[in-house]
Amino acid sequence: MTTLLSATAFHLALLSGIPPVGYLTLADRMMLSIYTIFLYNLSASVYIMRLVDAKKTEEAKKFNKKALKILPILIIILVIAQLIF
Repeated sequence: MTTLLSATAFHLALLSGIPPVGYLTLADRMMLSIYTIFLYNLSASVYIMRLVDAKKTEEAKKFNKKALKILPILIIILVIAQLIF
């Protein structure tokens, strides 16, 4: 939670230092990527907690392993997307 608040505060501070333009800057795209990663982590955490609450701990462990493998791939895709677009 603190990380999300810090990222949001950083984004707002960043926006105050950049003149308004009609297109996404690299900083905007970077922040969208960061928010995407936060959303992914939050979604995975909520799903894992629901599995644990339903006493499906083995399934939660398997999903956690998959989620941890997907995260670096997601980050690489987002970095490449920033470089291309």
